[in-house]
Amino acid sequence: MLDSDQLAKFGEGAPWLWVSSIRRGVIFIFIFLLVFTSLFFFEYQNPWRILTQYEVVDEDITDWARVTHSIANAHNSGKPSVLLLGGSTARELTSDNQALSMAISSECKEDYSIINASTTSQTLTEAWSIAEALPESSVSLIAVGFNYYRLHADYHSIHDSFNFRRLPFEVPKRLEQFIETKGIKSGTPMPDLRNIAWLKNNLKFFSKSVLSESGISNISMIANTDPYQGLNNRYVSPAKSHAIKKKIVNRYINERAALYQEFSDQALSVWIEFVETYSRKGIPVLFLVLPQSDEMEDVDAVIGEQFNQQIEILREKGARIADLRHGKRLLNSDFYDQQHLLASGRRKIEQDLIQIFVRSIPGCMLESGD
Repeated sequence: MLDSDQLAKFGEGAPWLWVSSIRRGVIFIFIFLLVFTSLFFFEYQNPWRILTQYEVVDEDITDWARVTHSIANAHNSGKPSVLLLGGSTARELTSDNQALSMAISSECKEDYSIINASTTSQTLTEAWSIAEALPESSVSLIAVGFNYYRLHADYHSIHDSFNFRRLPFEVPKRLEQFIETKGIKSGTPMPDLRNIAWLKNNLKFFSKSVLSESGISNISMIANTDPYQGLNNRYVSPAKSHAIKKKIVNRYINERAALYQEFSDQALSVWIEFVETYSRKGIPVLFLVLPQSDEMEDVDAVIGEQFNQQIEILREKGARIADLRHGKRLLNSDFYDQQHLLASGRRKIEQDLIQIFVRSIPGCMLESGD
């Protein structure tokens, strides 16, 4: 054990540590408060906007970095945005963001920024957080790629997801309040520097860039020259065999169908709250019921009726619905597995999808003269 003499001698080598004068104490407190305030500001002032100074250089960019970069750029673009939320099936639904933006802008005769912000296994919390990351004034339409997986949550799992976010966006207050009405207290912990950690882990996908006059770096610079195999598209031909697709479907039925039947209405009530929240803000919500291969008919036979009833409830609550499940143009070979589209499938439904967006964006049909 150190005695007082040893402590005094040790302290001589670390005067700042022991704050040996009032002057040093004041300076120490000032520096501490400056650092704390800087970190607090960084955590709560959308640090993801720093990515507007970077451009994508790694084609293996994660979903989380891709979406965050797109949101950051759209935030500064000044263009009205169309936001597509959902899981990996919705991610594979559309072509490259830039190509789709140009096509819809041409139809509407106004520049729109189309952001496919869908990510692998996107939680309801993450979807709502992404929607809230953009200013309300810049969002013209929110689309949700909708299938059985978007209803795989109960109130407790949604609450648990508050602390397991893969994006540097905050949990929406309205979502916290809604979950609390179900008797689950969320609480708001002190910042845990997750945003700083996020940037540290993801900046490897970017390089510092000199901004263009518009202030927007080009996220599509390394995208494939085929717009139907864009930066957001992961799956490539060949498609899985019929036998493998059937195996995936049967596993879903065995492991998840019963849970869906028991808990999906809880997730539905949160989506209804989402729709009503954005409707009050004047932002329409469009649910795109996603296309699927013929193998999914086995799932439909078990829980399809319940799912269809839930879709109608969303419609009654003010959501717009576009059902893409029964497109005659799509073949099983256009699906990598039971639901993820390949480039051939995206190419076939592109024009239908553009027209759905055009009809759903407020004012777009008026501008296009239709």
